[in-house]
Formats: sequence, structure tokens, C-alpha cells
Amino acid sequence: VNIDEVNVGLPIRDIHVNVSGYYPYHRNKPLNLNKLTMNLLDGELKVESFSLPQLKPAYLELAHIRFESLLEVAQYQQIDLRGRANARLPFWLNGLPCYICNGELQQESPSTLKISKEIMDAISKSSGYSEQILVYLLNDTTINELKSRLDLTKSGDLTLKSQLKMKLNQQANALLNFNYNHKENLFQLWHLINTGSYVEQDIENRLYQKLDNQKLDNLK
Repeated sequence: VNIDEVNVGLPIRDIHVNVSGYYPYHRNKPLNLNKLTMNLLDGELKVESFSLPQLKPAYLELAHIRFESLLEVAQYQQIDLRGRANARLPFWLNGLPCYICNGELQQESPSTLKISKEIMDAISKSSGYSEQILVYLLNDTTINELKSRLDLTKSGDLTLKSQLKMKLNQQANALLNFNYNHKENLFQLWHLINTGSYVEQDIENRLYQKLDNQKLDNLK
């Protein structure tokens, strides 16, 4: 099966997969998907094998994923993170025991991190001294090493635990070890992204309708 493009909130292109087996499927007559490849987030996703019903995890192999594309999809503009990452994610289609269990992500090569001026200004005005020092240290840094472990539960709760080894670009000899934990409901985030797309389409439709009405009025 070859598919040029599918858009589910982010564009997925050049999808290729070998399909064999049975449908409807059951334990003794599975449906097999092999050599699945696709392009997304300016990188590539590969799945060597995946069977339905699923009796073992399918391993999603992500390569050369751009951090900028990931942040753009998440509509997260507070930081500017540039670089590429690879990941290996054990995946369960039905979310049991979880959608992703003990996934691993690490950067492909040194990446750069900058914090937006708006966040810097807001923290300098409203946060304590320790928060200001932390943001100052993190801003304009080179991340020499990034290793993350992530889990995604059936309810959509994403947990990300990262260890970073960083160098301050403005202080050549200053090194920083930073542990970062992040929790977010991925289903809610996806809903917000899709809602934003629907609102944008609705505004466009209203504008085009208004222009069409104006053209009709001019013709009268």
C-alpha cells in the first residue's frame, strides 16, 4: 500500500506498508503490516512489523525528527529548540497497558536552546530570584547531550523525563547538568490543535463568503 499524504493535525507523507493476512482477523489468522515507513516532522518513522490482534509491542523507530517541527505542531512558541532527535517507542494500539511504555528519545547531534523574549521579560518581572537565575542559565545554550524517557498512558497522560548536559554559549567554560520533568495530556493538546484548525477554517470560510456576497452586490 502506498499513500502520498495523510493529514491528522500534522502532515504525514510517502507512506509505504506491506499488508498480508486476514480480515476480519483473529489470533490464529492475524492481519500483518510489515516494513511500514513514512515521513513526518521532517524525519522518518519506521515500523518493522505490526500484527492485529496485537500480542506484542510494535516498535516505532523515529529518525532525524526536527525539534522545530515538533514545537510547531504543538504550537509551543515559548522556546526555540533547534536540532534533530531519534527515538524508539514501544507502542500498543489499544493503550493497554499503555500506548507507549518506556520509550527512549535522544538527540542526534548537539542542539541549541533559546527562550523567547516574552518569557524572559515575564519571569524577570514576576518571578523570584532563583527562577530568574535558572532561566538566564538555560537561555542561549548548546545541548551537548539529551536523553529522555517517555510514557503515554491510556488516558493520554504523557510523562517525559529528560537529562541534559549543556554549555552556556556566552560563557565558554560554563557547563550545566539539567534534569527536566514534563507532564501533559496529549489528547487535550491534540484537541486544542484541531480546534485551532477548525477556527482558522471557519474564519476563512466567513471571509470568502463575505467577499462572494460583496461581488453579488456589485453585480446588482
